[in-house]
Amino acid sequence: MTGTIGNRASVALDGDRDSTQRASAATGLRGNRVARTHRFFLTDGRVLRGEIHRVPNTRLADYLSTLKVVISVTNAECEGTGESFPYIAILLSSILFIQET
Repeated sequence: MTGTIGNRASVALDGDRDSTQRASAATGLRGNRVARTHRFFLTDGRVLRGEIHRVPNTRLADYLSTLKVVISVTNAECEGTGESFPYIAILLSSILFIQET
């Protein structure tokens, strides 16, 4: 099954692929990036700990300069409540600062 996004070319939807193809596509999106743990201090006072997938030997500032609106974080956990999230997208405007751990 394919879908059209606006006037762009048709794209394959996940229903067309079996689970093996979806899994390999998901790992292919990361490329040569490795997961690194960071703490995110948010404007509402919460602190999240999670992983950002970055290319090795790149500075955090260089990675952040490539982002537009959100930062994708995996294996996140709120330090105050203990609530965990396998994946979360955080608005850059809601982050006070990021600490590499």
